[in-house]
Amino acid sequence: MNNKTLIIVIALLIVIGGALLIGGQLTNKKSGNTTQTSTPTTQQTQSNQNGQVQVGKPITETIETVNISSSGFNPQSITIKNGSKVIWINKSGADVNIVPTNKYVPLTLGQFPNGSSVQLLFDKTGTYTYQNQLKTSQTGTVIVQ
Repeated sequence: MNNKTLIIVIALLIVIGGALLIGGQLTNKKSGNTTQTSTPTTQQTQSNQNGQVQVGKPITETIETVNISSSGFNPQSITIKNGSKVIWINKSGADVNIVPTNKYVPLTLGQFPNGSSVQLLFDKTGTYTYQNQLKTSQTGTVIVQ
């Protein structure tokens, strides 16, 4: 291959590469390939007498966290509003098994390993006590107002 042919091949590769690069950028712009971050909003809906759905105000969900360590629940007692969610995060280094001590069946969260979590939505007012069945000295309380 002589120098003249080599220069032509290199020039063609540059032209083709540039065309592909420009074409790729145009394709991304046409397809609207942009990143947008949005926060989903849940809204209350209700049907009227005619069966039409009416959208109301956004629902705000309250989430409280209880950390589980080798020494127990932190916080040991929490007070939340009706309709709030509680998440128990196991940081104890071992399995835990959360069960109710006052027969509130939904609070039977079961056994879950270290590094995982469970959650429960409280939709009835009252005082709910629970314990780690694998270490019964670890107890906690959720007060729902």
